[in-house]
Amino acid sequence: MLKIGALTYFHVDGAGNELVDIESFLHFATRIGLDMVDIALEKGFKGHSSENLSRIKQLCVRYGLPIGYVTGGGGFVGTEEEIQERLARAKEAVRTAVFLGAPIVLLHGSGLKTESYWPRMIDAYKQMCDYAEGHGIVIGIHGHGPPKHPKSDEILNIRKDVGRDNTTIILDTAKWEGWREGPAIEELYGYMEDVAPYASHVRAKIFKIDTGKEIWIDYERVLKILKSVDYHGPLSIYWMGFRGRNQCTDQEGMAKAAQYLRDLVKTY
Repeated sequence: MLKIGALTYFHVDGAGNELVDIESFLHFATRIGLDMVDIALEKGFKGHSSENLSRIKQLCVRYGLPIGYVTGGGGFVGTEEEIQERLARAKEAVRTAVFLGAPIVLLHGSGLKTESYWPRMIDAYKQMCDYAEGHGIVIGIHGHGPPKHPKSDEILNIRKDVGRDNTTIILDTAKWEGWREGPAIEELYGYMEDVAPYASHVRAKIFKIDTGKEIWIDYERVLKILKSVDYHGPLSIYWMGFRGRNQCTDQEGMAKAAQYLRDLVKTY
């Protein structure tokens, strides 16, 4: 059975303002029976001090929550100064992943393959893969802007052009080219089909779950795609149900999402 997890990310008030800190999220994760977690280093994170990281690691061990990935930013598009700053942040994420025992660092990969930035972006990815390899870490390529959300072939081209063994793809269930507020368009499922054979992790976006079933993303269809490629990685909830999309609180919605996905994978 596929493991159900979540990124350590939701809001205190449901309005998209104050974030729950990671330690509080870990307490919550064990209450709703998650199998694992992914750690967001830029959201609800108190810093890279050894004291803070030790607290996170000890809680994960106490609650039996393996860590799938830590977020490392990425988005290697911009001025050279911006790219260098993002490389430094990503390298710090690699060191943090080693400390926490996480095997993967997620880095965003963009669409829009143009000569104005593609070679520099690929070079930055190569630098990161080589740095991560020396620390025993895998780089998870995840489709995301800037400057725009990608198509599947653009994510696969990043993987091919980087050409390093320590890469994988983190499949997103929403943020592809053509995404807009509302039910997923048909093309998004085609993009998922294209990258699914190379994915080891799924970022399962949840938008509208008041009824106990996600309305915008057809997860029955997503699971059929994953089953067709014999996928055995986790389904990790990324909560997007804030800012009035649901009547329930973030905590209630996350619990509903976990139960919904858990029920679905029983027949996987």
